[in-house]
Amino acid sequence: MHRYLNFNNRTLAKTLVLVLVYLIAISCITSEAKTIYATDYYKAWCQSDAEWGSVYLGKSGQNMSQIGCAVTAVAMLVVHSESRSESTFNPGILCEYLSSNGGFDSRGNIYWGVVNGLVNEFTFEKSVTFSGTTQAQKALELHNYMLLGYYAVVSVKYSGHWVAIDSVNGNTVLMMDPATNKNINLFDTYDNDGIAHIKLFKGVASTGAEQKKLGKYITTSDLNLRISSGTYYTKIDLIPEATEVDVVNISGNWGQVFYNGKSGWICLDYAQLISETETTVTTTVTTETLPPTTTIPSTDYKYGEYRVTANSGLYYRSGPGISNTAYGILPYGTLVNVKGIINDWGNISYNSYDAWISLEYAEFIGADETTITTETTNETYPATPIIKGDIDSDGKITIHDLSKLKRYIINPYAIDDVLFNAFDLNSDGVIDLKDSKELTKILTCQQNKEGSTK
Repeated sequence: MHRYLNFNNRTLAKTLVLVLVYLIAISCITSEAKTIYATDYYKAWCQSDAEWGSVYLGKSGQNMSQIGCAVTAVAMLVVHSESRSESTFNPGILCEYLSSNGGFDSRGNIYWGVVNGLVNEFTFEKSVTFSGTTQAQKALELHNYMLLGYYAVVSVKYSGHWVAIDSVNGNTVLMMDPATNKNINLFDTYDNDGIAHIKLFKGVASTGAEQKKLGKYITTSDLNLRISSGTYYTKIDLIPEATEVDVVNISGNWGQVFYNGKSGWICLDYAQLISETETTVTTTVTTETLPPTTTIPSTDYKYGEYRVTANSGLYYRSGPGISNTAYGILPYGTLVNVKGIINDWGNISYNSYDAWISLEYAEFIGADETTITTETTNETYPATPIIKGDIDSDGKITIHDLSKLKRYIINPYAIDDVLFNAFDLNSDGVIDLKDSKELTKILTCQQNKEGSTK
């Protein structure tokens, strides 16, 4: 009997050990599965997933499977930024929240900033457009934004689809694509010309290098002044070491300055901040910011030429006041002639519009020495005829003209008849890809001629 009890005890002990080993193994497997899920699974989310593919976007009549790429891309970045985990968040949850809180327009287009109401750690920062045209240029721009701690959703297929950016390594941009649930190179899948717009967000894991600031800098070495923000852009001047310059706009680690009568960009890694600009102007292109209390008396304003100083651009409106209809936005640095003043608003002619701008976001350049016409519907143009294909009106045809033409085709805006003739290279009365191909031919011929003379 005693021997039988010992046998049973030994058998029970072995059984308990086996059960314990089994439980430990299951625990490890489950833990490993959770780890994989937390780091990789969201990158394969697809807008047509059975769990949320039939969820409708507001009152658009369209569901996630049909037009849910933007919602899915944002949801990916919410998890990618460590603002939420897959166990508590997915594209379906985000879509239902947006639908219940005015996050879509009548066609199902997303209002990007509404996401913050559900995930307060994840904020929409701004909308931008690629300034470069090549794959290398666009990859570098995305890399710079990621260094600053941004998370990016990018439009492809000429704004017909949205993808989330995972990482950038050289010219390779890994994307998370809601349409294919694949984590592959952006440029291997989509046409480079159709990759145009970026929506930038910040989340819990947003770190990166300290963002450059507006203000007065001193150059720490001889520094090239370029036409735009990147080493691949043309040099237009050389700024000597120990020169003080005012940085009025920021793009990554590049700053826009005025030097020797030229507007250009310098790399701020080779300049030291002396004093920061006291008044910070928002870079969000979707809003117009006006000071709530302080204003400049209208008696300080003069008739004449002004330069737009708002980094995000300045609305030109149908009347003096922000309640009036906005015709469009004057880009930063645009020169306009003010021919009438009411309070803090100036009357201008632009793109065939008789319009008004807030003079608090423009600087006076000089009095107008020419006679101003009394017909407010007319705008004075240069006597020099516009060259077909000379989009930026600098007297020559370059790759920058092609870049501007492509951007116009992707996202048209108001232009006057003179500029229309410059855009419409084949003179068929329509600005489209045929004009882009025509301009490409002109540039190719120019290159061939230059090559034959060397």
